[in-house]
This record gives sequence, structure tokens and C-alpha cells, in this order.
Amino acid sequence: MIGQTAEVAPADKRIYALRDVTATVESVPLIVASILSKKLAEGIDALVLDVKVGKGAFMKDLEQARTLASALVRVGTRAGKRVVALLTRMEAPLGRTIGNALETREAIDVLFERAPADMTECTYALCAEMLLLADAASDLFAEIRREYAARGITETPFLVMKADAGTYGMGVMVVKDPVELRELSRRDRNKMARVKEGLEVTQVIVQEGVPTFERVDGAAAEPVVYFIDHYVVGGFYRVHTERGPDDNLNAPGMHFTPLTFARPCSVPDFTAAPDAEPNRFYAYGVVARLALAAATREIESLNESHSDVAATPLATAR
Repeated sequence: MIGQTAEVAPADKRIYALRDVTATVESVPLIVASILSKKLAEGIDALVLDVKVGKGAFMKDLEQARTLASALVRVGTRAGKRVVALLTRMEAPLGRTIGNALETREAIDVLFERAPADMTECTYALCAEMLLLADAASDLFAEIRREYAARGITETPFLVMKADAGTYGMGVMVVKDPVELRELSRRDRNKMARVKEGLEVTQVIVQEGVPTFERVDGAAAEPVVYFIDHYVVGGFYRVHTERGPDDNLNAPGMHFTPLTFARPCSVPDFTAAPDAEPNRFYAYGVVARLALAAATREIESLNESHSDVAATPLATAR
């Protein structure tokens, strides 16, 4: 919301007019009141503020912008809301277009990863803070705990956050409490910022962590399997002697043990124990096929949601 209405913060319009005639437009307390009156009137729980600084912004220098940002966060927090403010440069307009319809199209381009770099960087930074304030991790933890309780699982739940474009063992973080995300150190943020060959991380996945029960020579291990068609044909165990069953094993210090098959194991051996080698390998295949099916469903749902966004008429933005 960028403006007041007759129903939402109606006094703000009159107060702003008074600021204009009394030369108090630059008053930080009155700016804070004008901005937060509308936001608080919406009934928000959390707020991410983009405070611009530079030649094209109201606040021309960093000190002014910090003063405004600090005041906004302080007052919003006192109102019982979770508030964070980012200072972003405005020496020039973001993106390449000007005008409501064109800028709306460029905003949609961010969703498809084809927007200008400066606009994409700013959007990702703001969205990351929004996700943290929304406490999405807490919601996911709560959902996992409910499932664990319903299924009699006694392990402690955890989440894995990792780069969406492939990790190569980098850009991976195990989270055992939502507070860890809100209190990331600069070192941890830097570790998550780039993956192999210095590639920048622009998107992350947050998913349920699954501890491994596999052990190889007493060390935590996880199976990696290969498919031809829908058959498991081989693979290896990733083993790490210095990490536990709920850690990221794809890390320096790991080693590999071949996972070889004497026969295809495409059907279970009903005469053997569930933990016998053929049945264990068969179970790997079942789990892997389920993972592939789940990934396919997720990709299809994402494609459908993107189609809906792409079909949104731009005329409404005029």
C-alpha cells in the first residue's frame, strides 16, 4: 500500500498536507508516522522495509537513511510487529523500464529469472527477509513434528537449506532450530552465498531433513543410486567419519564405497529378511522412484503456477 484511503489511515492525507505548508516534510518522526500508519492499519504481523538512499532517493546520504531505518524498526517493534529494514542504493532507477505496465511486466520477469541483475538482487534480498520474518521455517518444523508424532517417530526434526542450482557440497546448511536462520553470522551467510566455481546463489530450497541409518565401517553413510530406465543398476555410499546421521555428508573429509549389485534387485526377495542385501537395494530403488515422482509433481505444479502468473493481464496495472 502506497497511499491512504477514506477507510485506511485517512488522517495521514491531512497531516501530509500540513507537513507541506509547515516545511516539515523532512521530519523523520512524521515520515515514520506516515509510513507505519498505513502499514499497521493493514493488520500486518511482520514488515520488510526497503529504505532507499542516494541521488534518486529522499534520503541522499547513508547517515540520513540509517536514521530513518532505525526509527521505522524501533517504532514498528514497539507496536508489536516483527520489522526489518534494508538500505538499498538509488543512484539510478532499478531495472530498465519506466511506467506502470512495463514495470509490472519487469516485476513478473523476476519470477522467471530474466529480470535485470540489479532488480533481481534487490528483490531476492527483500524476499529473503520476508521469508525469515514470516517464520516459514517454524511452520515447516511444526508440520514435521505433527507428522512425527502421528507416525511414532522419535528423532529430532531438522531442515536442510541448500542452493537451488546444485550444491557440489557447498551452499548447504543443516538447521535444527528456526532461530538459527534469524541469527546467521556473517561467516555463515557468506558460506551460503556462493557454490562451486564462485557461482552466486540466487535461490535456495528449504526441505525436511532425513537422517540416515546407514553405517559403513561404523561411520555415517548415505546411498547414492543410479538408474537406467526405472531400474536401479548401481551406486555408491557416501561416507563421512567425522559427521553424524543428521549432518551434510557431502563435505570435505568424505569418501566413497561402491554399492554393487550381484543381481538387478528389481523385485524383493520374500524369502530373505527385510534387511537382507537384495531387499535393502530394492528399498533404495523404491525410495528413489518415489523421489523422482515427487519431484515431477512439484515441477508440474510450479509450471502451472508460472503459467497463471504469465497470463495475468497487465491492463490492471495502469
